[in-house]
Amino acid sequence: MRFLGYLALPATAFLLAADAAPSPAAELCLGASGAAENVSLDCANPPVAYANHWVGYATDGVPCQSSAGVDPCLVTSTSDYGWTISSSLTDPYENAGELGGPFATLYLWVVCAGIDALSAAGIALHGDLQVLAFTPHNGFLNAGTADELLLAVGGCPYGPLVAGEILVADPALGSGGHILTKDWSAVKALYR
Repeated sequence: MRFLGYLALPATAFLLAADAAPSPAAELCLGASGAAENVSLDCANPPVAYANHWVGYATDGVPCQSSAGVDPCLVTSTSDYGWTISSSLTDPYENAGELGGPFATLYLWVVCAGIDALSAAGIALHGDLQVLAFTPHNGFLNAGTADELLLAVGGCPYGPLVAGEILVADPALGSGGHILTKDWSAVKALYR
């Protein structure tokens, strides 16, 4: 019986070590793709398109950004449009942190709109995190897909304002937390 005790202890230690491994960093960024040109339209008549400045989301470290280390509302001029992806419904700058599981809700914020406010935007969501769904908030409508957004909004808002929630999955986490790198057959093979 003593032999089995020695055998079980290393196998248990192996499994615990495999489960304790941190998940790799993942991110969700904004950009242009397909129909989404990564621009915002103002409320002028006729509307004028402006480039979006943005801060994405990272599960570890510094999030992807259009201008590294610069608030998206302070990039170049009063005609800028700033967007962020945040884990908070109340703070647009919660742009990094663990998701807490394989699925999570993130929020797309318009943090500032140019001098003539905001009427529409085209934004693509891309990165390591898989976008499963996008649900518009605060009067926004989406005529695009979950990851290629074609947004419209009435009332010409300036922000900060949540444009919608993004349901994401972290493929590195699988369905129940950290993915084990070895299964029981691999553990048994170590002791044969």
